[in-house]
Amino acid sequence: MQLKVDRRFRNGLMITNSYTFSRSKDFTNENTGIGTPIDFSKSWGLSNFNRTHNYVLTTIYDLPVGPGKHWLSSGAASRILGGWQLSTLFVAQSGLPLSVTASGTLLNTPGTTAYADLVGTQTILGGRGPGINYFDPSVYAQPALATQGNMSRNTGPEGPGFWQLDAALFKRFQITGSRYAEFRVDAFLRLLAPSSQLPAKRRAGPKPALRFLLKAGSWKLKAGSCF
Repeated sequence: MQLKVDRRFRNGLMITNSYTFSRSKDFTNENTGIGTPIDFSKSWGLSNFNRTHNYVLTTIYDLPVGPGKHWLSSGAASRILGGWQLSTLFVAQSGLPLSVTASGTLLNTPGTTAYADLVGTQTILGGRGPGINYFDPSVYAQPALATQGNMSRNTGPEGPGFWQLDAALFKRFQITGSRYAEFRVDAFLRLLAPSSQLPAKRRAGPKPALRFLLKAGSWKLKAGSCF
């Protein structure tokens, strides 16, 4: 499902909102084999790239300063301080699906992915950082010897979401006639983003590794000009 709400460029402002609700399922990743060849139903699940919610907001705003604007519409200050435009891009996405696996050695079926037993209610604790559990590992258990668990591919809790904000501020200087020079500053800000999308290991057992290493935030600033 897709939903889009726009405010057309008027009075120096344009806003575009776009939301997508989606769900993709498959048996395996592209160009890889099925992980449970003895039971295809264990491999049928959410695609590894599935993000249920996606939201994008873009804006363009002509600052109301300079010739023909509300503030400083004439004079030397008008030419120096006018002509600036601000644009932004905000992206928010829900997390990727997770699989909780078990020891394949105990399953004793070479070439088959072993899944854990779910023995409680899956709970996202929301911990972020080294040594902090993102979700409760106590509800997953190693199945009995030579037994496949009751979980299947990508039926674990949803991974952490992703937020990013980009902004650009630029000014155009008229040189002669239709010739312009442009100066711009771009900023890229990640409010919260995992350093790796999924934990490297997420097996059930006495010492589960069910943690995410996340960056609290990162940003980048870039300036440039063109003629």
